[in-house]
Amino acid sequence: MKNVIVRDGVTYKRCSQCGQEKLPDEFHKQATGSLGRQNRCKPCGVRLAYEWSRANPERFRRNQFKSRLKRKYGLTPEMVDELLNAQGGRCAICRDELEPGGTAIDHCHTEGNVRGLLCRHCNTGLGLFKDDEKRLLAAVKYLRAARRQPVA
Repeated sequence: MKNVIVRDGVTYKRCSQCGQEKLPDEFHKQATGSLGRQNRCKPCGVRLAYEWSRANPERFRRNQFKSRLKRKYGLTPEMVDELLNAQGGRCAICRDELEPGGTAIDHCHTEGNVRGLLCRHCNTGLGLFKDDEKRLLAAVKYLRAARRQPVA
């Protein structure tokens, strides 16, 4: 292997981008790479990823979105589309039409399961009430009583 160098009993790997000889720990892991490491060092990999993200902003945002959906909710964009269609394109609480970019994926913070798609206002409201049914019911009771007997 021409990119692996052993000198004084120490193994080095040559970065395919900057050409520097570095210890294997300075390369990200990759099962198929020599020494089980990638061919470019970590700083070069970060630099190239940054350059690519600047050159391809739309693809970068789409990839970030897909990655976050999968990591945080276990969903694919197709699954979100199915959920959106099942809800008729509307918020699961207030039934207002969901706007592109204004849709929140509501999920249980203890169980992690996805409950539905909400508008930002409804999602924020649930969050401020800490997803607590008692607080929400108390708020409904308060609103009903205040409607019957306003203070001023």
